[in-house]
Amino acid sequence: MSFLFSHAHVRAHNGTPREPIFATHLLEASFVGEAIKGVVVAAPVGAAYGAAKAWWFNFPMGQGLGLMGSNAGVFGCLTGIYLGTSVFSAHVRGKDDIWNAPIAGFVSGAVVGMRAGSLKKIVFYSSAASTVSLWGQFFVNEYRNNFHKSRFFKKQDAPPMFAGNPRDQYKDRWAAIQAREAAAGEAADDEE
Repeated sequence: MSFLFSHAHVRAHNGTPREPIFATHLLEASFVGEAIKGVVVAAPVGAAYGAAKAWWFNFPMGQGLGLMGSNAGVFGCLTGIYLGTSVFSAHVRGKDDIWNAPIAGFVSGAVVGMRAGSLKKIVFYSSAASTVSLWGQFFVNEYRNNFHKSRFFKKQDAPPMFAGNPRDQYKDRWAAIQAREAAAGEAADDEE
């Protein structure tokens, strides 16, 4: 799924995990549903960003509310386009792999470029968003596969750190060496 929202989970009051907010397998998801969920989650983030920007630069109340609304719309729209396109490309291609993210980044970057109104900006934003999405998806996959936190937790049945290995790893080899020497010694005694 998207590298932005792949680990967004809701926890119950007792701490047990519930179903994830966004689909974990793109081929099982609806692209319209994922786009709507993306808009619902990202629009408040954009509004909070607009409010923080208005507060930081000390804008008047009306201008701050307008900034909140425009940022909520931009964040929600781009996230909905990104998530919907990634699921749609997975359905069209029939694969849930790393290449759905750059396709979605390309489309959402092209939308930003079209809003800017120049062909050069369309090419720039679409290629930049595609590259960032590819690198983001690559590093998220590397994190999931190689650096997951369960790898660093100690297993419950693991021996203490400095207790040593209870099984002697050289015991079988040493027994084979002693048996070979005993057989060689008996062969030498028989020759005498």
